[in-house]
Amino acid sequence: YQQAVRADLGCGPVCIGSMTSVSSALGLVGAPLVGALSDQKGRRFALALGTVASALSFVIQGTCTSLAGLWLALIPVGLLSHNFTITKAVVADLSAVDQRAAVLGKLGLAAGLGFMCGPVVQLFISDFQQATA
Repeated sequence: YQQAVRADLGCGPVCIGSMTSVSSALGLVGAPLVGALSDQKGRRFALALGTVASALSFVIQGTCTSLAGLWLALIPVGLLSHNFTITKAVVADLSAVDQRAAVLGKLGLAAGLGFMCGPVVQLFISDFQQATA
C-alpha cells in the first residue's frame, strides 16, 4: 500500500531511499529508548506503546495527501515500534533457562514462516475478493 501511495505522490527512488534511511535511523535511536522503557515501565506497557505507535502511523499514512504526511508517519513507528524485540524479551523472561533457546528458536521460526507465507496468503485473499466482487 505504501509503495502505491508513494508513487501517487511522486516519490522517486531518492525519496524512497531517504525514507528507508530515516526509518532505520529512527529505529537505531528508538531501540535503546524502548528497551529502557520496557525495563522501567514493564514489557506490557512497551508492547502497548509500540502497537499504538504502529496504529498511529497507519492512520497518518491512510489519511495523508502529501509526501510530508508520509514522512510524518515514519516517526512514531520508527521510534517506538520494536514489538518483536520486546516479545523476545517477554519469552525469555517467561521461559525456563533450559528451554529458553528452544522457545526463542520456535518464535523465530514462526516469524520466518509468517514472512514467507504471508504474501502467499495475501494473494489467495485478493483473488477471492476479486472473484466475489
